[in-house]
Amino acid sequence: MKHIAFLLALLLPFSISAASYSDIMNVAEEMSIEEKNAAISYESSLLSASLLDKEDEMGYSVSLRAEPFQYDDAISITALDASFIFPDEDTEISASIPFDVKYSGKGALLHPSLSLSHRFDWAHDDKRLSSLEAEYARFAAQENYDRAISSFRKNMISLMIALLENERDMKEAEETLSDLKKDFSDSVYLRTVTEGTVLYKELELLISRAEGSLSALKEEREYLEWRYTSYTGLEWDGVDDIPDAVFPSLEGESPSVKEAYYEMEIASEEYLVEKSRIKPLNLTLGGDVSSTVGIGELVSSSAEENLKAGLSLALNTDEWNVEVSGGGSWGRNYSFTPSLSIGAVWSRNTEKDSDTVTLKRLMNDALSASNDYQKALIDDYDEKEALMSSILSWKRSYADAEDECAYRRAMLEYQEELYKRGLGTEEDLSDASLEAEAAEYDLKIAKLNGLSLMLDALEYV
Repeated sequence: MKHIAFLLALLLPFSISAASYSDIMNVAEEMSIEEKNAAISYESSLLSASLLDKEDEMGYSVSLRAEPFQYDDAISITALDASFIFPDEDTEISASIPFDVKYSGKGALLHPSLSLSHRFDWAHDDKRLSSLEAEYARFAAQENYDRAISSFRKNMISLMIALLENERDMKEAEETLSDLKKDFSDSVYLRTVTEGTVLYKELELLISRAEGSLSALKEEREYLEWRYTSYTGLEWDGVDDIPDAVFPSLEGESPSVKEAYYEMEIASEEYLVEKSRIKPLNLTLGGDVSSTVGIGELVSSSAEENLKAGLSLALNTDEWNVEVSGGGSWGRNYSFTPSLSIGAVWSRNTEKDSDTVTLKRLMNDALSASNDYQKALIDDYDEKEALMSSILSWKRSYADAEDECAYRRAMLEYQEELYKRGLGTEEDLSDASLEAEAAEYDLKIAKLNGLSLMLDALEYV
């Protein structure tokens, strides 16, 4: 019975049912304030980004103004206007129909008008800049969220590694202390060591140091278990079913390179947009038509000009402003009166000092961002190379841990068989069990280190 109880005590650590890695992570993420805040921040950032690339809508306005006592027996609607601005903001249509109506309803005087204008802008507009800013905002939101999740998971993995290392070290410290006490007791019993001698004091010092180390490990364990419970709400009982690390391909641009690219392109666009503002190049074409129509008793009040139409052209550059307009009017007797107007303004070196400084600063920003992008490409290559080296090193160490674990399991089975046949000692079996258990801990720790390294690699995808 004693031997059976001893074997059960040795095998107990290997039969405890621990929580699975996925269960621990799922519970921790559900409880994590950091992840909840990251999700809220991510959603807010996406909402902000959606405002940046929201498509322009049709703009319109309507106005009305009346003067009820314009005439003794008439009401005057002096303004009944409507205007429409197309999403491109370069095309505008305006219509106006002011009129006078007699209260008796026997006469009306209408003044309808319609105008249309369209601007052809050959300078650099801000549409690509707005698109880039929206893309960058979405990219940054996703990247910040992914980094927050990755950071939390790596913290949890580090905590589990610390707990496993503490358990392993505690078991080794307990075994070391037990062996020291047994050796000391045997030496005193066999009188190979006498109280008061140097050797006696050395053995006492070794025991005292072993007890101090074990006490420190126990304090560390209490702190680690408290952290684990605060993260998960669970009591620590180990971790099982640790998945294998699957490393992604490191080809392609990493997020840091994409970030530098966006910053470079945005800086370049800001320079071009500002340059176009200071040095414009656009042509505006317009047309308008208006008429005066009398009905009933107000026909006699109609103005002489029954119909008026015109066209206009305006060219705007950094040095020239040219305006040409022409048209004509038709009277009630169909007589035609033409009109033509030509104007031009030439100017040079009218830029403000502040505009010159702003343009120079934006140019420098664009050049600096371009240099940062090139540096990001070089840094990305070096970092990926270092990461690949770390991955290869981990694979070698993990293979060694697997081999060591398999060897220690085989040695434990061998010592168990010897013990059952009466050919082995309890001490040999205990040592084999401790070594096998330590190898199990080392294998789990190696697996967790691989998952942490995998998260590092995913940050480059």
